[in-house]
Amino acid sequence: MMKRWRFLNFSFNLILIFSLTACGFHLRGSNSLPFKSAVIQEQRAGTLAALVKQQLNEQGINTNPAKPEDANIVIHLMNENIERRVLVISALTGKQEEVEINYRAEVEVKKVNGEILLAKQTLSLVRDLNIDPSIVLAKDAEEQVLREELVREIAAQVMRRLEKLPIEVK
Repeated sequence: MMKRWRFLNFSFNLILIFSLTACGFHLRGSNSLPFKSAVIQEQRAGTLAALVKQQLNEQGINTNPAKPEDANIVIHLMNENIERRVLVISALTGKQEEVEINYRAEVEVKKVNGEILLAKQTLSLVRDLNIDPSIVLAKDAEEQVLREELVREIAAQVMRRLEKLPIEVK
């Protein structure tokens, strides 16, 4: 009876694994990048550049080649901007009740010879934040966490674009 149970368990797991791979499922972070080294040039995008560099390093990409011309690609990250806009003001108290946080940055990817692999794109995310006047200090901390999350999400968008670059490295 025990052998039959093991066989059924093994068969079920095998079928589950094959069905997951057949549908295109893959673990997060398992995509390979089509290049081995990159230079990151940032212009007013320090936070995003640091996060993208960290993620590239975690995937084994050399982001500090001996000479910049030895890199496969040059990633330009520019004009990082976080805007805060008030959406709702209380008619009774005159205090803010809802704000909008907008994070924007530009990305462009070129080969070292100047050939454009990814034309300049503006990446943007917008999130709303409700503010309860009785817990203002907690909302300041929540707003900071929201800003950090927006940067992480934009960095993830950059990484997805880098995975799809039309480049072959020998």
